[in-house]
Amino acid sequence: MGRPRKNPPKISNYAPDLQDTYTRRIEECREVLSHLDKCPAWEIIQRDLMNQKQTIDDNWQNLSDGDDKLRELRVTKLAYMHLLNLKQGYKLDLENSEKELHKLQNTETTIIKDYDA
Repeated sequence: MGRPRKNPPKISNYAPDLQDTYTRRIEECREVLSHLDKCPAWEIIQRDLMNQKQTIDDNWQNLSDGDDKLRELRVTKLAYMHLLNLKQGYKLDLENSEKELHKLQNTETTIIKDYDA
């Protein structure tokens, strides 16, 4: 007797789920960008973050290399930079989600790469 036959792999179409995910992400990004554009407090927050970042840039050389405060300043500056680039991050995420959604919706004209191969 031979080995029992394996069941064939089940192929599912993940495109509808991905389309929903991309559509939801596009809506979220647009909402965030819309609110940030209208929010006067965001301009104040950005200005304050820039001032704090500049303070770190102006004073980091006063600390020695092995000092824990220097490491904290580096981490804090990275956090400030992340917050300052938040709006650009949402714009990039919006663009990427729109491109991916376009690929899924226009399979006749766009060839989707198979990265598993």
